[in-house]
Formats: sequence, C-alpha cells, structure tokens
Amino acid sequence: MATESFRRSRHLILMPIFLRQQDLKQIETHGTEEYPHECCGVLLGRESEEGTLVTDILPLKNSREATSDAPKASPEMFDLLRTAYRLILHAEKKDNVIYDWLERADAILNSSRNRFRILPEDLLRSDREARKRGVDILGFYHSHPDHPARPSQYDREHLLCPWYTTYLILAVENGVPSELTGWSPSEDASNFVPSEVIVTADVEAPALPGASNDKGAP
Repeated sequence: MATESFRRSRHLILMPIFLRQQDLKQIETHGTEEYPHECCGVLLGRESEEGTLVTDILPLKNSREATSDAPKASPEMFDLLRTAYRLILHAEKKDNVIYDWLERADAILNSSRNRFRILPEDLLRSDREARKRGVDILGFYHSHPDHPARPSQYDREHLLCPWYTTYLILAVENGVPSELTGWSPSEDASNFVPSEVIVTADVEAPALPGASNDKGAP
C-alpha cells in the first residue's frame, strides 16, 4: 500500500509534528489528572511530505495495573532497581526470599506509575473513530511522571506497532506538566529518533500540503 511505503520511508527523514495548542493542553491535563501514574492516548491526523498533522486526541485508560507498593522514586532509583532486578533474575541459584523480592520488584517496575498499556479493544475502537472522522491513527502519547520526556529502555523494547510514526512523551514533574517531545521509530524499529514538535494556535486543524486520507495498517 502506498501509505505504508510512505510511512516506512518517512523514518529516514526527521519530519515535524504539528500539534494544536488546544490538543497540547488536553495532553497536559490528562497527564496531570493521572499523576503519579502514566497517562496514554491515541493521536489521530494526517501525514504528508511536509510533516505530521495531529487533528484529534483520544485519551485512553492506562490498563496497566496500579500497585500501592510503587514508590514515588527518582529516575536514578528506578535505574538502580532495574539493574538489581536484572542481575538477580539471572542469578544461578535462587531461594524463596529471592523469588519474593523479584515478585515485589516486578510489581514496582511494571506498575502504571512507570508503564502504560493500551488494550487491543481500545485500539480497535480508536481505529473505528479515526475512520469515522476521515483521518488515520498516527501513533500514541504517554506521560513520564517525574522522569524526562525521553523514550525509556522499556519504551524502546516494547515499541507499539512500528508502522505508526508519531509518538509524544510528556514529562510531568510533581504533578505539573513540563516538556513535551516528539519521536518516530527508527527504520528498523529498534529505537526512536527525535521529531520536532511545532505547536500552532489554530482552533481548526489546518490542511497540510499533499496530505492524504489513505489508511495504512490498522
């Protein structure tokens, strides 16, 4: 399909992401409301050779389970915990104490405080909504509570549907929205490359030159 081929070739060029001020505000509000847990949602819009135009935001529920054991920790603390978890996980000998620690650590590292999950049925509903509005699913946004707006190792290892091209990450520090950054999957879908986010003041989404309504892979 032509659109799918265009999306693959787009990864070779850093294309800007056009985001309306009102949609930025909606993402920031979502991130604030869900803090200290991660928020997530779907980005709808159109693509062209000029860039990606986000026309609609669909906030979704983060289906990753919350846990009361998950601490409000600094990125450094989580990095230390992840390192210890990997080392202990691959230890040759384990006893009940170690298994208990691994279980507790896994609940912390994979809670909604620092992970997000979108259910297939939510993605299917989002695809139906996109088709109804005559646009495409461009990709996803999510927040990083008390963590930089950069793809984490987990984000890179669990890249959602690499045929989607647009990812936004919002940093939320102590409940206050901070930096928003844009990203696209690398050509081999093994990493993310930065994309400039251009915030516009348009109330109605402008048309991008050469924009197409062709649908890519759902």
